[in-house]
Amino acid sequence: MHTYSGGDMNIPPHSDEEFVLNVRGKPHKVLVRTPAVLTRKPAMLLCLGSTRTDMLNLSSYQISPNIFLAAGHRVASFDLPNHGDLVNEFGEGLEGMAAAMAAGMDVFGEIAETGSSFIDFVLEKNLTTEGVIVLDGTSRGGCAALHIMANDLRVLATAVHYPLTYLPIVREFSHLADNEIVKKTNAISLVDKLADRRIFISIGETDPRVDSRRTFELHAAISAASHRILPKLFVVPGESHGLTCPDESGHYAGAAFLLYACAEQLKGKIES
Repeated sequence: MHTYSGGDMNIPPHSDEEFVLNVRGKPHKVLVRTPAVLTRKPAMLLCLGSTRTDMLNLSSYQISPNIFLAAGHRVASFDLPNHGDLVNEFGEGLEGMAAAMAAGMDVFGEIAETGSSFIDFVLEKNLTTEGVIVLDGTSRGGCAALHIMANDLRVLATAVHYPLTYLPIVREFSHLADNEIVKKTNAISLVDKLADRRIFISIGETDPRVDSRRTFELHAAISAASHRILPKLFVVPGESHGLTCPDESGHYAGAAFLLYACAEQLKGKIES
């Protein structure tokens, strides 16, 4: 375990631990960050986007995890396939993911399994309170978060920011529009499993990388399929995507959405 004062990068005081999950016969390292002052009934925020260290340490991604830490909740992350420790013969990043999927690998299916294994683990180890596991995903991590949520009803709420909802829109996947694995990975295929779930989506008015129109279409499809809970859409003015996005309001709003969902769930548990 590593303990930090919280002085670096404005991260609240915390300690870090790494655990290893076995998924599809491969080790998947998980970084779990515990605040110095832990609330009595801690929630768990899983952050997804690239590597486990980037998602908790880079200033561009720190808004949601730092807010959760400051509120006394644990946060965590794991490497996406073809990122960090999971770079393999297919390559790194989106290029590696695309090559793996072209070769028949269900990359996002593996992510969904890893998410469920993570939930099993943190509940078994009493690292969180049952019912208050939430997700935060950025770009490709947004797609990853939606797949985990669709695969596991134990996810209470999810916030995604400029999510990659239609893979062939980006250069790395542009040649795979007819690939069957890519087709089932596109978020529109998850609509039935995302209906009536607590989902927050932030996106720029225009997004040259993932195409805002695709995100608006996904929001509309989930809304049409839902009867009790409608997804929230937060549109950031102007053009934005990823680390170059100057407007962080969507991240703050998403963190508030997730914290409120946790508070309401915990209130129900306490009153019961």
